Amino acid sequence: MRIPHLEVISLIAALFGKTGNEEDTAPSYLKTSQKKEEEKQRKGPFLIISPSSVLFNWEDELNSWGYFRMGKFHGTAKKETLQKVKKGKLEVVLTTYETFRIHIVCLHLVISISSLGCFLTE
Repeated sequence: MRIPHLEVISLIAALFGKTGNEEDTAPSYLKTSQKKEEEKQRKGPFLIISPSSVLFNWEDELNSWGYFRMGKFHGTAKKETLQKVKKGKLEVVLTTYETFRIHIVCLHLVISISSLGCFLTE
């Protein structure tokens, strides 16, 4: 079943309790204690695996339709993204099929750190 980008983004936003405003990315010291507690209980990140031809489309769409803490496990950003995942600082991780195939051991860590899910796109 093919699910359009916007529907996937809407699902991710709903599961993370996003409000659709910049409060979603505010530093934790600016958030209420209830909001902080909700964030602690959430799991993450979502892993989105796509063809390399649409990886940057996903990044643009996520930036257009929501406020997500996002990282790309691709190119030179792999190590930095993996460190952020280990620290629980990301909600969405983007990668390509080729990068996933080559670095499946590292990305298994992304999936196993209480991941909410993985979307394979076309």
